[in-house]
Amino acid sequence: MKETMQTVLHVAKPGLKVSKRNFINLLLFFTFYTVLIIMGFDLLGNSKFAILDLLFILLFIFGPTWFKAKGMQFQKISGDMWGFPAVVMNLHLPINGKIVVWKTLFIYFLSSIPFQLYMLLMVYLFNPDIRGILEPGSYIAFALIWLSFGIYGGLAALSLEVVVYKIPSGKMISVLSVLLVILGIAVILFFPYIFENSIVGWSAILADRWSIASGIISIILAIVGLRYWSNKMTEHLYEVDYL
Repeated sequence: MKETMQTVLHVAKPGLKVSKRNFINLLLFFTFYTVLIIMGFDLLGNSKFAILDLLFILLFIFGPTWFKAKGMQFQKISGDMWGFPAVVMNLHLPINGKIVVWKTLFIYFLSSIPFQLYMLLMVYLFNPDIRGILEPGSYIAFALIWLSFGIYGGLAALSLEVVVYKIPSGKMISVLSVLLVILGIAVILFFPYIFENSIVGWSAILADRWSIASGIISIILAIVGLRYWSNKMTEHLYEVDYL
């Protein structure tokens, strides 16, 4: 295990080196949205307020991947094939595919958990409304719910990074992508009208009423999500001929 981790760190070094500016941008990005969330948390009393849902879902799933260095971004590999060059280059090395997966996970966690924790801590320290809604123990459960979501939800999106895509020509794929995004946003915005509270609101309610159970279930979901998506990413590596 120690040797595996040393190999992961060695393979990750080039990615970490080019990601220094990425981490600065992430800090500024999360700081900006932390201010917005602090200003908006007093609206939790309004069960139909769903903008916080959009912010939280974006931050915990897509936020960590928005400031990738150019060489680590989704781009054309050759012809009509698109993917992530860093992954393809790693597979030219004499290493096991699992090392590539764990390297990808390692960089992702460095780009997500520290900044998400920072955001959650600042929100609690600087917003009296959330402190009035959730006591420290309940807020820890609330934080675990969202950090867990950032793992099993975020890794679901991250798993796409180890797949090479053949993108068809024409406008149909763009239209379908836009429609999918609109559908996702619509579901989030209408969620409170169907279930009587926003997603963030429900997570706060669960954390407040069942703190211990919510925390334990969140940790279990995070572990299951990590195992599932790491195995899925490894399968993707061996299903596609990258070389």
